Amino acid sequence: MKTAKRKVRVLVDARESIRNKSGIGVVGKELVHRFKTKKYDCFEFIIIQPKDKRIFNSKLGRLAEFIWWKSVFMFVKAKQANADYIFSLDSVGCLFWKKNIVIFYDFIFFIYPTWTGLWGKLWRFVLPISIKNTTDIFAISNETAKDTVEKPIKHTVEI
Repeated sequence: MKTAKRKVRVLVDARESIRNKSGIGVVGKELVHRFKTKKYDCFEFIIIQPKDKRIFNSKLGRLAEFIWWKSVFMFVKAKQANADYIFSLDSVGCLFWKKNIVIFYDFIFFIYPTWTGLWGKLWRFVLPISIKNTTDIFAISNETAKDTVEKPIKHTVEI
């Protein structure tokens, strides 16, 4: 008698899919739709989205919300779901989880640091930490895949 093989449980950090109307939000909405409607033999996707677009409107409040979501909240949700991986729809995975999958859209905050403000500084600090905890990286285009030197990007996603 064969026993059913357990599906790989992937917790999807879909925070950006409800917040942004372009870029990350568009890609995020499309991926969440696919995860919810398509049946996968090997994967079980658990979608995590906040109820509201933003809890805080100040820069300091949004920073606290970001750090809380990317560290404590997603870690606890992954533990509760017995997740094998956390798949973040943005470029920063859960800071305390060792098996992250992320998507890179661009590296503008590294390539042109003067073009970005406080959030660019945050990304330049957090992204290398996230990359170290990343199992697999997807890029939205071949050009973005070429921009990274930290870890080779093996996959590109055309949406």
